[in-house]
Amino acid sequence: DSGAYTCKASSESGETSWTASLTVDSPHNPNVNFHRSPDPSTFPGPPSQPVAVNTTETSITLTWARSEKSGASSLKGYTIEYYSSDLQSGWVLAAHRVLPETHTIQALHPDSRYIFIIRAENSHGLGVPSPVSETIRTLGMAAQFLPEYNLDEAREKLSASVVTLQDIRAMSSTAVKLNWKVQGSKDYVEGFYVRFRDMSGGSQKYNMVTVLNDGALSYVLNDLRKFTKYDFFLVPFYRSVEGPPSNSRSVQTLEDVPTAPPDSVEVHVLNSTAVTIFWSPPPPQHCNGRLRGYSVYVTENSRSEER
Repeated sequence: DSGAYTCKASSESGETSWTASLTVDSPHNPNVNFHRSPDPSTFPGPPSQPVAVNTTETSITLTWARSEKSGASSLKGYTIEYYSSDLQSGWVLAAHRVLPETHTIQALHPDSRYIFIIRAENSHGLGVPSPVSETIRTLGMAAQFLPEYNLDEAREKLSASVVTLQDIRAMSSTAVKLNWKVQGSKDYVEGFYVRFRDMSGGSQKYNMVTVLNDGALSYVLNDLRKFTKYDFFLVPFYRSVEGPPSNSRSVQTLEDVPTAPPDSVEVHVLNSTAVTIFWSPPPPQHCNGRLRGYSVYVTENSRSEER
Protein backbone atom coordinates (compact mmCIF):
# COMPACT_ATOMS: atom_id res chain seq x y z
CA ASP A 1 0.00 0.00 0.00
CA SER A 2 3.01 2.32 0.08
CA GLY A 3 3.05 4.92 -2.66
CA ALA A 4 1.87 8.34 -3.82
CA TYR A 5 -1.83 9.16 -3.68
CA THR A 6 -3.45 12.02 -5.59
CA CYS A 7 -6.85 13.53 -4.91
CA LYS A 8 -8.32 15.56 -7.78
CA ALA A 9 -11.41 17.79 -7.73
CA SER A 10 -12.86 19.38 -10.84
CA SER A 11 -15.74 21.66 -11.78
CA GLU A 12 -16.84 23.79 -14.73
CA SER A 13 -14.40 26.50 -13.68
CA GLY A 14 -11.33 24.28 -13.46
CA GLU A 15 -9.66 21.57 -11.42
CA THR A 16 -7.21 21.21 -8.56
CA SER A 17 -5.26 18.32 -7.10
CA TRP A 18 -3.13 17.43 -4.11
CA THR A 19 -0.62 14.59 -3.79
CA ALA A 20 0.63 12.89 -0.62
CA SER A 21 2.93 9.93 -0.07
CA LEU A 22 2.22 6.98 2.21
CA THR A 23 4.85 4.63 3.63
CA VAL A 24 3.76 1.40 5.35
CA ASP A 25 6.36 -0.05 7.76
CA SER A 26 6.52 -3.28 9.68
CA PRO A 27 5.29 -2.89 13.29
CA HIS A 28 8.46 -4.71 14.35
CA ASN A 29 10.81 -2.16 12.77
CA PRO A 30 12.93 -0.80 15.69
CA ASN A 31 13.78 2.36 13.74
CA VAL A 32 10.16 3.56 13.58
CA ASN A 33 8.37 5.13 16.54
CA PHE A 34 4.78 3.90 16.31
CA HIS A 35 1.88 5.43 18.19
CA ARG A 36 -1.84 4.79 18.23
CA SER A 37 -4.11 7.47 16.82
CA PRO A 38 -6.56 8.92 19.35
CA ASP A 39 -10.06 7.50 19.45
CA PRO A 40 -12.29 9.87 17.40
CA SER A 41 -14.89 9.74 20.18
CA THR A 42 -12.47 11.67 22.42
CA PHE A 43 -12.58 14.72 20.11
CA PRO A 44 -15.24 17.44 20.40
CA GLY A 45 -18.13 17.36 17.95
CA PRO A 46 -18.46 19.81 15.05
CA PRO A 47 -19.86 23.29 15.74
CA SER A 48 -22.91 24.48 13.82
CA GLN A 49 -22.59 26.17 10.44
CA PRO A 50 -20.99 29.61 10.97
CA VAL A 51 -23.23 32.58 10.13
CA ALA A 52 -22.18 36.16 9.35
CA VAL A 53 -23.72 38.76 11.67
CA ASN A 54 -21.71 41.79 10.54
CA THR A 55 -19.76 42.61 7.38
CA THR A 56 -17.54 45.56 6.47
CA GLU A 57 -15.06 46.23 3.67
CA THR A 58 -12.27 44.35 5.46
CA SER A 59 -13.90 42.25 8.19
CA ILE A 60 -16.56 39.61 8.75
CA THR A 61 -18.03 38.75 12.16
CA LEU A 62 -19.12 35.12 12.53
CA THR A 63 -21.21 33.37 15.13
CA TRP A 64 -21.88 29.66 15.67
CA ALA A 65 -23.20 27.21 18.26
CA ARG A 66 -21.06 24.72 20.11
CA SER A 67 -21.66 20.99 19.78
CA GLU A 68 -23.36 19.09 22.59
CA LYS A 69 -20.54 16.55 22.27
CA SER A 70 -17.51 17.92 24.14
CA GLY A 71 -15.36 14.79 23.88
CA ALA A 72 -13.17 13.34 26.61
CA SER A 73 -11.67 16.63 27.86
CA SER A 74 -12.60 20.27 28.29
CA LEU A 75 -12.83 22.63 25.32
CA LYS A 76 -9.67 24.64 24.55
CA GLY A 77 -11.22 26.84 21.86
CA TYR A 78 -12.09 27.04 18.18
CA THR A 79 -10.00 27.23 15.03
CA ILE A 80 -11.36 29.32 12.14
CA GLU A 81 -10.28 28.78 8.54
CA TYR A 82 -11.42 30.51 5.37
CA TYR A 83 -11.10 30.15 1.60
CA SER A 84 -11.65 32.81 -1.06
CA SER A 85 -12.21 31.82 -4.67
CA ASP A 86 -11.42 35.42 -5.62
CA LEU A 87 -7.93 35.35 -4.10
CA GLN A 88 -6.80 31.80 -4.97
CA SER A 89 -4.64 31.65 -1.85
CA GLY A 90 -5.87 28.28 -0.56
CA TRP A 91 -7.28 27.68 2.89
CA VAL A 92 -6.06 30.24 5.43
CA LEU A 93 -5.92 29.85 9.22
CA ALA A 94 -7.72 32.96 10.49
CA ALA A 95 -7.84 32.34 14.25
CA HIS A 96 -6.68 29.73 16.75
CA ARG A 97 -8.21 28.75 20.10
CA VAL A 98 -10.97 31.34 20.06
CA LEU A 99 -13.07 30.83 23.19
CA PRO A 100 -16.38 32.67 22.60
CA GLU A 101 -18.79 31.44 19.92
CA THR A 102 -18.34 34.66 17.94
CA HIS A 103 -15.30 36.21 16.31
CA THR A 104 -14.39 39.00 13.90
CA ILE A 105 -11.94 38.10 11.13
CA GLN A 106 -9.94 41.18 10.15
CA ALA A 107 -7.64 42.19 7.27
CA LEU A 108 -9.86 40.75 4.53
CA HIS A 109 -10.08 42.12 0.98
CA PRO A 110 -12.94 44.42 -0.03
CA ASP A 111 -15.63 43.08 -2.38
CA SER A 112 -14.34 39.50 -2.07
CA ARG A 113 -16.12 36.20 -1.47
CA TYR A 114 -15.22 33.96 1.47
CA ILE A 115 -16.35 30.65 2.94
CA PHE A 116 -15.53 29.56 6.50
CA ILE A 117 -15.27 26.41 8.62
CA ILE A 118 -14.93 26.10 12.40
CA ARG A 119 -13.23 23.30 14.34
CA ALA A 120 -13.47 22.72 18.08
CA GLU A 121 -10.35 21.65 19.97
CA ASN A 122 -9.85 19.88 23.30
CA SER A 123 -6.82 18.28 24.95
CA HIS A 124 -7.10 15.27 22.64
CA GLY A 125 -6.98 17.30 19.44
CA LEU A 126 -9.12 18.97 16.76
CA GLY A 127 -12.58 17.67 15.99
CA VAL A 128 -14.17 17.40 12.56
CA PRO A 129 -15.07 20.74 10.94
CA SER A 130 -18.43 22.46 10.97
CA PRO A 131 -20.56 22.60 7.84
CA VAL A 132 -19.10 25.12 5.39
CA SER A 133 -20.65 28.57 5.71
CA GLU A 134 -22.64 30.19 2.96
CA THR A 135 -20.53 32.37 0.67
CA ILE A 136 -20.04 35.75 2.35
CA ARG A 137 -18.90 38.82 0.42
CA THR A 138 -17.15 41.75 2.03
CA LEU A 139 -18.46 45.21 1.18
CA GLY A 140 -16.99 47.27 -1.64
CA MET A 141 -14.77 50.18 -0.72
CA ALA A 142 -16.84 53.12 0.42
CA ALA A 143 -16.57 56.31 -1.56
CA GLN A 144 -13.78 58.48 -0.27
CA PHE A 145 -15.98 61.58 -0.37
CA LEU A 146 -19.52 62.65 0.41
CA PRO A 147 -21.47 65.50 -1.14
CA GLU A 148 -20.66 68.71 0.67
CA TYR A 149 -23.85 70.10 2.16
CA ASN A 150 -24.30 73.40 3.89
CA LEU A 151 -24.09 72.56 7.60
CA ASP A 152 -27.19 74.60 8.42
CA GLU A 153 -29.09 72.71 5.75
CA ALA A 154 -27.64 69.43 7.02
CA ARG A 155 -28.66 70.32 10.58
CA GLU A 156 -32.23 71.02 9.47
CA LYS A 157 -32.52 67.84 7.42
CA LEU A 158 -30.76 65.67 9.99
CA SER A 159 -33.10 66.86 12.74
CA ALA A 160 -35.96 65.29 10.77
CA SER A 161 -34.22 61.92 10.55
CA VAL A 162 -35.55 59.47 13.09
CA VAL A 163 -33.37 56.51 14.09
CA THR A 164 -35.20 53.68 15.86
CA LEU A 165 -33.19 51.06 17.71
CA GLN A 166 -35.41 48.10 16.88
CA ASP A 167 -33.64 45.16 18.41
CA ILE A 168 -30.58 44.37 20.46
CA ARG A 169 -29.50 40.91 21.52
CA ALA A 170 -26.53 39.23 23.13
CA MET A 171 -24.49 37.12 20.70
CA SER A 172 -22.04 35.80 23.30
CA SER A 173 -20.59 36.69 26.69
CA THR A 174 -18.67 39.60 25.13
CA ALA A 175 -20.67 40.67 22.04
CA VAL A 176 -24.09 42.12 21.23
CA LYS A 177 -25.80 42.90 17.91
CA LEU A 178 -27.82 46.08 17.32
CA ASN A 179 -30.44 46.48 14.57
CA TRP A 180 -32.02 49.82 13.66
CA LYS A 181 -33.97 51.62 10.97
CA VAL A 182 -33.82 55.20 9.68
CA GLN A 183 -36.88 57.25 8.76
CA GLY A 184 -36.55 60.53 6.93
CA SER A 185 -33.74 61.85 4.74
CA LYS A 186 -30.76 59.50 4.58
CA ASP A 187 -28.72 61.77 2.29
CA TYR A 188 -27.50 63.70 5.30
CA VAL A 189 -26.48 60.64 7.33
CA GLU A 190 -22.71 60.04 7.17
CA GLY A 191 -22.71 57.42 9.91
CA PHE A 192 -23.84 56.62 13.43
CA TYR A 193 -22.44 56.99 16.91
CA VAL A 194 -23.21 53.95 19.06
CA ARG A 195 -23.22 55.09 22.67
CA PHE A 196 -23.31 52.57 25.50
CA ARG A 197 -22.66 52.31 29.23
CA ASP A 198 -22.19 49.59 31.81
CA MET A 199 -25.26 49.69 34.08
CA SER A 200 -23.82 47.47 36.80
CA GLY A 201 -21.51 50.08 38.33
CA GLY A 202 -23.91 53.01 38.50
CA SER A 203 -21.77 55.14 36.18
CA GLN A 204 -23.57 57.60 33.89
CA LYS A 205 -20.58 57.86 31.53
CA TYR A 206 -21.20 56.57 28.00
CA ASN A 207 -18.58 54.99 25.77
CA MET A 208 -18.84 55.50 22.02
CA VAL A 209 -18.14 53.56 18.82
CA THR A 210 -18.37 55.20 15.38
CA VAL A 211 -20.04 53.32 12.53
CA LEU A 212 -18.78 55.18 9.45
CA ASN A 213 -21.28 53.69 7.01
CA ASP A 214 -24.36 55.67 6.02
CA GLY A 215 -26.19 52.55 4.81
CA ALA A 216 -25.55 50.42 7.90
CA LEU A 217 -28.62 49.03 9.66
CA SER A 218 -26.87 46.68 12.09
CA TYR A 219 -23.63 46.43 14.02
CA VAL A 220 -21.94 43.86 16.28
CA LEU A 221 -20.13 45.36 19.25
CA ASN A 222 -17.36 43.17 20.69
CA ASP A 223 -15.04 43.19 23.72
CA LEU A 224 -17.78 43.84 26.28
CA ARG A 225 -17.70 42.60 29.87
CA LYS A 226 -19.13 39.17 30.51
CA PHE A 227 -22.59 38.80 32.09
CA THR A 228 -22.98 42.57 32.30
CA LYS A 229 -26.03 44.73 31.57
CA TYR A 230 -25.51 47.59 29.09
CA ASP A 231 -27.65 50.48 27.90
CA PHE A 232 -27.43 51.53 24.22
CA PHE A 233 -28.65 54.28 21.92
CA LEU A 234 -27.58 55.69 18.53
CA VAL A 235 -27.01 59.17 17.13
CA PRO A 236 -26.87 59.85 13.36
CA PHE A 237 -24.31 62.41 12.22
CA TYR A 238 -23.03 64.37 9.25
CA ARG A 239 -19.60 65.96 9.69
CA SER A 240 -19.85 67.90 12.98
CA VAL A 241 -23.66 67.90 13.02
CA GLU A 242 -25.51 65.35 15.13
CA GLY A 243 -29.13 64.34 14.70
CA PRO A 244 -31.57 63.45 17.48
CA PRO A 245 -30.70 60.33 19.50
CA SER A 246 -32.62 57.11 19.05
CA ASN A 247 -34.58 55.34 21.73
CA SER A 248 -32.46 53.41 24.22
CA ARG A 249 -32.47 49.68 24.85
CA SER A 250 -30.65 47.53 27.36
CA VAL A 251 -29.30 44.00 27.14
CA GLN A 252 -27.14 41.72 29.26
CA THR A 253 -24.21 39.79 27.79
CA LEU A 254 -24.34 36.03 28.23
CA GLU A 255 -22.87 34.01 31.05
CA ASP A 256 -19.43 32.43 30.80
CA VAL A 257 -17.19 30.22 32.91
CA PRO A 258 -15.61 31.81 36.01
CA THR A 259 -12.22 33.38 35.32
CA ALA A 260 -10.87 32.90 38.86
CA PRO A 261 -10.84 29.90 41.22
CA PRO A 262 -12.54 29.64 44.62
CA ASP A 263 -10.62 31.43 47.35
CA SER A 264 -9.53 30.69 50.93
CA VAL A 265 -9.70 26.89 50.63
CA GLU A 266 -9.34 25.16 54.02
CA VAL A 267 -9.47 21.47 54.92
CA HIS A 268 -10.35 20.29 58.45
CA VAL A 269 -9.79 16.63 59.33
CA LEU A 270 -12.78 15.10 61.13
CA ASN A 271 -11.58 11.51 61.50
CA SER A 272 -9.65 8.84 59.60
CA THR A 273 -12.21 8.73 56.77
CA ALA A 274 -13.72 12.23 56.58
CA VAL A 275 -12.70 15.84 56.15
CA THR A 276 -14.62 19.11 55.90
CA ILE A 277 -13.64 21.55 53.16
CA PHE A 278 -14.37 25.30 53.37
CA TRP A 279 -13.91 27.90 50.62
CA SER A 280 -15.06 31.28 49.43
CA PRO A 281 -16.54 31.88 45.97
CA PRO A 282 -14.48 33.62 43.28
CA PRO A 283 -14.53 37.43 43.39
CA PRO A 284 -17.85 38.76 41.97
CA GLN A 285 -16.14 40.37 38.97
CA HIS A 286 -14.78 36.95 37.98
CA CYS A 287 -17.95 34.86 38.41
CA ASN A 288 -19.28 35.83 34.96
CA GLY A 289 -22.73 34.52 35.82
CA ARG A 290 -24.68 32.67 38.49
CA LEU A 291 -22.62 29.98 40.21
CA ARG A 292 -24.39 26.62 39.82
CA GLY A 293 -22.08 24.61 42.07
CA TYR A 294 -18.56 23.31 42.58
CA SER A 295 -16.62 20.19 41.62
CA VAL A 296 -14.34 18.82 44.32
CA TYR A 297 -11.35 16.78 43.13
CA VAL A 298 -9.71 14.33 45.54
CA THR A 299 -6.25 12.92 44.74
CA GLU A 300 -4.96 9.84 46.52
CA ASN A 301 -1.83 7.94 45.55
CA SER A 302 -1.79 9.50 42.05
CA ARG A 303 -5.46 8.58 41.53
CA SER A 304 -7.90 11.44 40.93
CA GLU A 305 -11.59 11.34 41.71
CA GLU A 306 -14.27 13.96 41.14
CA ARG A 307 -17.02 14.38 43.73
